Amino acid sequence: MIALPDNRTCFFDVDDTLIEWRLCSERDADAVKIEKDEHVFYKKKIQVHIDELKNQKMTGNTVVVWSAGGGEWAATVIKALKLEDYVDVCLTKPDFYYDDKDAIDWFPRKRFYHKEL
Repeated sequence: MIALPDNRTCFFDVDDTLIEWRLCSERDADAVKIEKDEHVFYKKKIQVHIDELKNQKMTGNTVVVWSAGGGEWAATVIKALKLEDYVDVCLTKPDFYYDDKDAIDWFPRKRFYHKEL
């Protein structure tokens, strides 16, 4: 079992939040090289969200990164972006959650940051 610190927790998705899902050229100024299972991908960084992730960690919050592509994909992207010092946990995006409260009751008070692509 892993117990995270009792401070604020911020969750960041990977695809289309930290990097754009579509491929780009390695010559693009904001491209990041991602190597996974002997494949090489070039994806554009979404710098505004990367900066927000760093800011959340630097203000003392716990940072969790998730992806529908799985925890290994999330960790691969975090390593490619050189964000290991800012991320506490990488995991698969949840399929279900169980709580006595509807998410609408507790998410509105949290800060959301979304960039339209």
